[in-house]
Amino acid sequence: MTQKKSSSLTARQSHYRNRAFENHVTSTLEAQDRALERLAEKLERPALNGGFDDLVKKVDKIEGVTDQLKTDQAASGKKIDAIHVAIYDPDTGLYGRVKEHAQVITRAGKGLTWFVGIVIAAGMTGIGKVMYDFLAGRVHFTP
Repeated sequence: MTQKKSSSLTARQSHYRNRAFENHVTSTLEAQDRALERLAEKLERPALNGGFDDLVKKVDKIEGVTDQLKTDQAASGKKIDAIHVAIYDPDTGLYGRVKEHAQVITRAGKGLTWFVGIVIAAGMTGIGKVMYDFLAGRVHFTP
């Protein structure tokens, strides 16, 4: 009987152990379920009283403005390239035209200088001829 008693005690002990294990597992699972429910509740609520949502909106707005700035900067780069071509192009650019006009003005200035020199030389020659004729007696002034 001692064997039967001891086996029945072991069966009871194992039953209580299994029962205790099941209770422990159940309580652990219930605790995990409660923790998951609290976590889900927290995720449903707005974080930081809606501050996180506002932050996300602001970051999206900043990204939009940054993208707009990138496109505007690319357009500005193209405009600057067009201005560079308009100024420095050797055939049609402003710098080339001003250089051509400066050369024309320089040539015209040289031509004007020669013209003035020739006019002065012609005037001096005319005055010299009149003085020669007067001194040679070919020209007479009658008062």
